Amino acid sequence: MILEATLTADYEPGSNQSGDLACADWRFLLPDMDLKKVVCLGVPRLSALKVLSTISEQIYVVTRGQKMNRPEEIQALGNVIVQKFDELLFKDHSVSLILLATPAEVERVVRERAYLEEMFRILAPGGSIYFENKGLRKIFQVEKKFQKWVENGLNGSQQTFWLTTQSGEMRTALPVSERDISSFFFSNVLFGQSLKKRMLSRAGKMLSKLGLIAYANARRAMLIQNAPPEGSPQQPPQFLRELARESGLDISRYRYGLSARGKYNSNKIIFYLFEQEAHQAEVIIKMTRTPHFNCRLEHEWEMLSTVKKQGYAPPGTFPDPLMFGYHKDLAVLGQKAMQGHPFRTRTTARPDCPVAADAIAWLTALGKNSAHHQLATPQEVSRNLLKLFEIFNGIYRLSPAQRDFMQQQIERIANSKQPFPVVFGHGDAGSWNVIVSESGKALFLDWEAADPRSMPLWDLFYFLRSFGNWISRKQQKSLDTLKNFNDNFLQENDTSRFIRQATHQYCRTVGLDPELIAPMFYTCWMHRALRQATWADSLQEAHFVSVIKMAIEQPDAPGLKGLFMMS
Repeated sequence: MILEATLTADYEPGSNQSGDLACADWRFLLPDMDLKKVVCLGVPRLSALKVLSTISEQIYVVTRGQKMNRPEEIQALGNVIVQKFDELLFKDHSVSLILLATPAEVERVVRERAYLEEMFRILAPGGSIYFENKGLRKIFQVEKKFQKWVENGLNGSQQTFWLTTQSGEMRTALPVSERDISSFFFSNVLFGQSLKKRMLSRAGKMLSKLGLIAYANARRAMLIQNAPPEGSPQQPPQFLRELARESGLDISRYRYGLSARGKYNSNKIIFYLFEQEAHQAEVIIKMTRTPHFNCRLEHEWEMLSTVKKQGYAPPGTFPDPLMFGYHKDLAVLGQKAMQGHPFRTRTTARPDCPVAADAIAWLTALGKNSAHHQLATPQEVSRNLLKLFEIFNGIYRLSPAQRDFMQQQIERIANSKQPFPVVFGHGDAGSWNVIVSESGKALFLDWEAADPRSMPLWDLFYFLRSFGNWISRKQQKSLDTLKNFNDNFLQENDTSRFIRQATHQYCRTVGLDPELIAPMFYTCWMHRALRQATWADSLQEAHFVSVIKMAIEQPDAPGLKGLFMMS
């Protein structure tokens, strides 16, 4: 069925929740998330307890008299037991994880070796102790103490990470001794769009190269494991190594850094894997935060495998899929990392930008290489788009005139006398999903939303919208995305002429009836509005439905007339 991936996607408004499972992401640093018994020394945040309760059989919270916030919500978690006592009254080797949840517990570790030995008594073989600490003096105290205990016969291993942000939920965890990894992250992961964030990124990169970033960051985490050191001290977690081994991939020689950016459940955990002494990531492993979004990585694995097998795009311009599996019911996708720089750092932000031209040529070639002109008749395409419009109309409130206009656009497709090219669509071809190689080639990331039977022009329009918005930001200093869309698509100027030229060339190359440019234009933003519905706080203020309304209200806009009229 054409548009099958698009029609079966979940567009429930507000379904992409924030703060639910997008917290306590330090759990992905653990050697194994299959936890039997967890002991929290001190009361952790309620959000962390909720997450731990989903991956643990039983959790003990040892309060030592500490006051609890919202105790009724803690007690509502069925597998959490709150107790007040001073000694660790647990059987030997019975605990999978000990979480030091408060600074007082960390201080006690520094003061009392016997306390750590008692924790090791109850810790199961391979079990872990995790804690975070702030303040360089305290950090160095803990690290020095632990190293001394290891030298004196304590049978354990440890990893130390510096974290961002400086407070609140962890969003990045990087090994303190790996300046190359830190430098990579500041260039490719922690790069911000605002002037302040860009300055911080540049400063962080400089400190990384000098080997000083570990001293400039006052928030750290330590993971202590009840197991002797094995292999590289900075190798990926055990569960990842075992999962990769099942796919014939050995990742034990790699170092890694972890990114847990984003506050939504749909945002992925990403492990960046580096060869010894390498400056660039070689492998990227993505993992879901919740099984609800497993379908996205399952789909991406299938789509990348299809692009590779069918030869729709040149090798090296899309991620090469390496492995796929599950851990604790969470999907895990491994792919070869592509080397490049963020598009925004390489574009000239002008219509004649050579990097943008290469991205447009790539999208056009993807359409041409995957086009099937006999897969569906124009009538079938129209019927399926009307189904999508019904979903859209059930979420957004258009006026009767706006609804009629959209239906008429879709029905125009059925009247076409030319074969309709069904294409493989990337599905999320915004400029933020493009990196640029050293030779100036555009490389496309993030294929979760790909559809093997999609609509022509949709990918191109979405890229042109994001690139046009970047032009407006850089050239006109405009942060108003709706105004920028109006300037770039509806008005007559250099950018709209550039968009027109790229669109018409796509139609000639892929074989799309020029009469269908307008229907593809309006349905593209309908599709984007549906995807935005899962995020939007206020549906009627969502960007893409506003784009549709604006374009409908200005049918004689010079930019649109030129776009829809192909000579």
